[in-house]
Amino acid sequence: MLGGFIVGVWMANHLGDERYGVLSYSIVFHRMFFLLVDLGFIQILVKKLIEFQNDKARILGNALILKAFGSLIAFTISNVIAYFTIEEFNTRLIVFVFTLHYFSMIFDVFNSFFSAEVKDKNRIIAHSVSFIFSSLAKVYM
Repeated sequence: MLGGFIVGVWMANHLGDERYGVLSYSIVFHRMFFLLVDLGFIQILVKKLIEFQNDKARILGNALILKAFGSLIAFTISNVIAYFTIEEFNTRLIVFVFTLHYFSMIFDVFNSFFSAEVKDKNRIIAHSVSFIFSSLAKVYM
């Protein structure tokens, strides 16, 4: 958490007011459609995976399809709205890059699987590696 704070402060200082404002706007635009991908069913998925041990493959398959469909819808809607409402090309491009994140959220289904299997060590390692790479990418850009 401290690492994320330090990277955020460094980015704000490095980018300056205008460019950090564009970045913040793009992040907010991305988060507006986040619920279409999240669907709020991750906790329910963990519960169902624990309840129905014999149907794990079917449950995980359906969850992957739902997340993929939600990601595609959110990606399409957010970029169409960005195209018609944002005049500056660079801001639209940043929104496009942030909305690509929707497709990586499909793999949250596997996170739920590890939670249901009480294999939190794997989940924590995956989140830590993901956080480190995202922080390095932010610093690099």
